[in-house]
Amino acid sequence: MSTSFLNKCEILADVHVEAGTNPNLNEFRKYNDIGLPLAYLIAQDLVEPKGDDSLKYIDDTWRMLCESLGIDPNGDYKDSADFLSHQEKDEDDEDDD
Repeated sequence: MSTSFLNKCEILADVHVEAGTNPNLNEFRKYNDIGLPLAYLIAQDLVEPKGDDSLKYIDDTWRMLCESLGIDPNGDYKDSADFLSHQEKDEDDEDDD
């Protein structure tokens, strides 16, 4: 089972809201200047996704976020904390082993 569409939107919305807290995601946020706000609006129930384009934006943004953080995009994540708990250790931590 994979993360539901609404959970993807909620996790992406959290990334959008917490924009300044992770400098490693600056390029990701700049590139996804449509997908992140769209996910936020959907998560807040301010808009309804209509058609394949909105679904594609969310799925593409989700995939890029997962790739940026080294997290399996096919995992079943309940919320941001669950999602981030699956993040790979960064290279500096691996060098310490």
